[in-house]
Amino acid sequence: MKDFCPRCEEITEVESVRTRKEVLVRGDTFLVYCEYFRCTLCDSEFEKSESRIDPLAEAYKKYQEKHDMITSEKMIEFRKKYDLTQKQLSELLGWGGATLSRYENGTLQDDAHDRALRLAKEPDGLRTLVRNDMKALTEEKRQRILDIIDSNRNTRTSLLGYLKAITNYDPGILSGFRKMDIRKLFGTIEFLCKGNGGIPKTKLNKLLFYADFKHFKENGVSITGARYARLPFGPILNDYEHFFATLIHEEGLITVAERSFPDGAIGEYYSTSNAPDIELLSDSELSTLLRIKNTSVISMQQEYLNYPIMKLHISRPKTRI
Repeated sequence: MKDFCPRCEEITEVESVRTRKEVLVRGDTFLVYCEYFRCTLCDSEFEKSESRIDPLAEAYKKYQEKHDMITSEKMIEFRKKYDLTQKQLSELLGWGGATLSRYENGTLQDDAHDRALRLAKEPDGLRTLVRNDMKALTEEKRQRILDIIDSNRNTRTSLLGYLKAITNYDPGILSGFRKMDIRKLFGTIEFLCKGNGGIPKTKLNKLLFYADFKHFKENGVSITGARYARLPFGPILNDYEHFFATLIHEEGLITVAERSFPDGAIGEYYSTSNAPDIELLSDSELSTLLRIKNTSVISMQQEYLNYPIMKLHISRPKTRI
């Protein structure tokens, strides 16, 4: 193709060259694609501002994914869901007029602003912001947002209400001496589903059990308070179909897709593109999940077999996988 060469100072034949380079973002280094151009006449290399590849934007996205931050796409999706302009949402959050615009256009947000956005995305958090607002929204717009929040909540009460009813049991050996916390369980599932193209359903059930088992072994209580059933291929979450259906169809937090395994069998993989909700998880619980996620299932099985008391945490089968 032809373009202007800054060295030749004329229109010459140039070629696009794509490569990868390291970009440093707040102490983290990421390998990203970049594009530059080479003049075929003088062999000089130069960059162009209108390049289709933005290595800094790609590095920012990798940083957001690594640190579970809200991406610009999620910011826009959230704002449009409630029909809010950038100005209206900025005023609700108490930000300057250009701040949200920069973030939605790819600028990396700071930690404080990311936490504010995360809280605003929660129905109760947004409800508080809207109710306390005195100038950003008209009364009609304020009521419309509250109606949307209530409507979304009402559509989710069926399965969530059922799950709360069947998990309203007292803490005991079958639940790792922890009262069941559905939101913490959901955050744990999101965390395990994040990255590496997702996770098979059977493996997800095993890792959930091993995470609760590991934390119980080291801290005296499980992470989620969930109960598990014993099946020939390993432990599974009791009533897992209802938990996964809620996450997929009502909460929209994870997605499911069929894939082929190396042996040719077809199985379900669970994944998420969202930043996992880990606000309720303690440091020790997050540490356990990180170790579980980076350890082979075989190693976890061996540790389980060497700790017989944990077998008491598995009840007779209630579900099938």
